[in-house]
Amino acid sequence: MYAETENGGKIVAVWGAPGSGKTCLSVKLAQELTEQGHSALLLLADRVTPMLPCLCAPEELSNKRSLGGVLAAPIVTPALLRFNLIRYTGDENLAILGLLKGENAVDYPRPAEAQATGMLDALRQLAEYTVIDCGRDLATDALTRQAIIQADMSLCLFSREMKSVSYLAAHNPLLYETVGCRYSVLSNVRENSCRIKAAVFDEADFVLHYCRELYELTAQGELLQPLQSKASRNYLRELARITDEILQMEGTKK
Repeated sequence: MYAETENGGKIVAVWGAPGSGKTCLSVKLAQELTEQGHSALLLLADRVTPMLPCLCAPEELSNKRSLGGVLAAPIVTPALLRFNLIRYTGDENLAILGLLKGENAVDYPRPAEAQATGMLDALRQLAEYTVIDCGRDLATDALTRQAIIQADMSLCLFSREMKSVSYLAAHNPLLYETVGCRYSVLSNVRENSCRIKAAVFDEADFVLHYCRELYELTAQGELLQPLQSKASRNYLRELARITDEILQMEGTKK
């Protein structure tokens, strides 16, 4: 049964350049945490590209409530969040918040800094772990920025492509207040890039190899389906390492 927490759950923020695999990692991390017996809340915070329609068929979700109902409120409370939670029928320990298909950034007001902080505090009361798939614009998105700053762990996805380097150079100065553990994740690594990018591997705390099955599931709108192909093993192995780091951080490993 989905369990709420009275002692304050932990927040994991996943961020990085557009197209770096943030949503895929966020979804799979939330699933790994529930598989290990913990309650997890997946917050899809990207208001430019709502990712909720990419997770599963509509009938596998409990309702059609939107993150917009939270963003429109002047004060965010645990009760308001709980009312807008979406339940996934395939996992009773997983809850989801996100914008619905067809909604966009102008449909709802941007949360102010105080509102974003209040929302994060309320999220901690709803699950042992909240995994936040962050938006791309840290400068104007207070929820994303505060999520990274206040997270117990932030995972920064990067590559050596100029787009990724430029994105991080532009946004890192906005995160000088970060208080939690911060890890770097080299993502979308192709096998033939291992030798040429050996130095880059040394810079990363984790290395996620390109997983074709994962991106096919996203394209099919079935991201919550398990990874089963042999070619996905490298991704799953590193996913397990990241999950283990999250659990070790809190001493909650079961």
